[in-house]
Amino acid sequence: MQASRAAEDQSRTAKEGALSRIRICDFSGQLAGAGATRTLAALGAQVIRIEDRLSDGAWDLFRGIGPYKDERRGHNLGGAFNNHNVEKLGISLNMRKPRAKGLLHEIISISDVVTENFSAGVFERWGLSYKELTAIKPDIIYVSNCGFGHTGPYTHF
Repeated sequence: MQASRAAEDQSRTAKEGALSRIRICDFSGQLAGAGATRTLAALGAQVIRIEDRLSDGAWDLFRGIGPYKDERRGHNLGGAFNNHNVEKLGISLNMRKPRAKGLLHEIISISDVVTENFSAGVFERWGLSYKELTAIKPDIIYVSNCGFGHTGPYTHF
């Protein structure tokens, strides 16, 4: 296990930085989630942004928010989205397909951190609770940045 990790570390393309040996599986979007992982990428972490293929990234409202480079507008042209996702790798997966879930499990198994900022319960419905994540990788660090919390009176917002 240590030898394969050393080989992976040598093959990483992330620039050297304080976090150059850290890999993050990133399901986050919007400002809080994407902004946090953008900072980690700037410090050298390899961030792999995961998006659900069926939503085509539409849940991340930053895709369509300016500023824009020119008069063109569109789903992937928003300056805020591009700013918050610079230096990240990305993949779209249809989370309803077994093959995609298998690939996702592979990505999680080689990651140090999983981060998401969905509404309460979304990750669990995908079969990605903390218990399930640690079954894939026992020492995974899980960060949930749920805007209204996982418990309490506003959890369903």
